[in-house]
Amino acid sequence: MRASSVLTLVLASAACLASVSGANARDFYNCSVRHMQGPYAVKLDGILQVPTLPERRINLVANVTFDGAGTFSANAMGRINGDQILTAFTGTYTVQSNCIGAMDLSGIFKGFSKVQADFVGVEGGEELFLVVDSPAPPANPAIIQVSGVAKRGHDRE
Repeated sequence: MRASSVLTLVLASAACLASVSGANARDFYNCSVRHMQGPYAVKLDGILQVPTLPERRINLVANVTFDGAGTFSANAMGRINGDQILTAFTGTYTVQSNCIGAMDLSGIFKGFSKVQADFVGVEGGEELFLVVDSPAPPANPAIIQVSGVAKRGHDRE
């Protein structure tokens, strides 16, 4: 493919993405912790790398409730390399005006320091795209590399 054809394809793809109704600029500004309030269903997948051991798969799901004031509570379940995890924990979260935020996950990854989920909220916080990472050893016993998605639930009345 010639360079001009590739450029045309890239520009056409970008124009299509920009025209999608939920992808306009207003969805990514004027956010705050109040926008991330209420229940969310979360799914996370990734790996845990211990320096002297094989990689271990991480598969987790959780119910997370954000209080709209910077604190969340969660019930998580799943497996790390087949070993069951079932835990409840709380933490803090922040949200910047551009809808990028972070959650402190030290409550689930005990023995680790500075483990957090970085996220971006879309469509007014209805959905979050998350990545979880940790500082490498020796700060932590392993490297965590996980990504996932969260979708806002709705309380039944």
